[in-house]
Amino acid sequence: MNKKLQVFISSTYVDLQEERQSAVQAILDAGHIPAGMELFRAGNNSQLEVVKKWIDESDVYMLILGGRYGSIEPVSQKSYTQLEYEYAISKGIPVFAVILSEKLLHKKAAMDTREEYFEKINCEKYSEFKELVLSKIVRFIDNIKDINIAVLSTLNDFEKNCNLKGWIKEEKEVIITDVLHKCYKCGKEEILPSSIDYEEQKGFDYLIKINQWHTVDAGEPGYGSVLDTFNLKFELCDECLEKFIDSFKFSNMIYGENYYDNENQT
Repeated sequence: MNKKLQVFISSTYVDLQEERQSAVQAILDAGHIPAGMELFRAGNNSQLEVVKKWIDESDVYMLILGGRYGSIEPVSQKSYTQLEYEYAISKGIPVFAVILSEKLLHKKAAMDTREEYFEKINCEKYSEFKELVLSKIVRFIDNIKDINIAVLSTLNDFEKNCNLKGWIKEEKEVIITDVLHKCYKCGKEEILPSSIDYEEQKGFDYLIKINQWHTVDAGEPGYGSVLDTFNLKFELCDECLEKFIDSFKFSNMIYGENYYDNENQT
């Protein structure tokens, strides 16, 4: 029984947008549910409380750590990203981190000189936070494509953890009952299943047989008919339905008035 894990993604925002998008896609490709994403940028207390609720409802917490420490929460003097990470740990939620290598950070900095990719103000706090992160499950990446591999391998391990609730699709039991078909005209009877499993060959065999039974339903004529009180509904087998149709010479309406005469001549 496959379970879908809800994975909360956390990181600094502006400098890691591409990595976040890659992580979201990797989680979706793995058949799981990304949470947080771009809706919750770490940055103020009201958003932090909302983020905590999302973390509470998630099965796994994923951190993407670049070279920036992030915005500082005034009271604790820690970054909002670090507070989220520590909160997940305090709640016993499995955490793992994808850490950008120095090589990748320098590459990003060289390609985009408008953005800062290395911490310049809170270097000591960043180092302490990174040391904490390194004490847990981490994956270093040299290329953004490595995020996909890191996510797939880590979530595969987490998915096997029976302690994670996850989202499990409810399997509804399908009850197949038998239906008795009886021809009103000749009295022929046949018992067939009410529903068909098309993945099995016998399902198609049943389909052919079921299609050989026909319900004639005239309903209640209404409009002052002498048959207003009758409900004309009955079953006919293939052979009797053919004879029933022929008795009204419906084919004359389709193929012309001389259809039956021509049939008899041949």
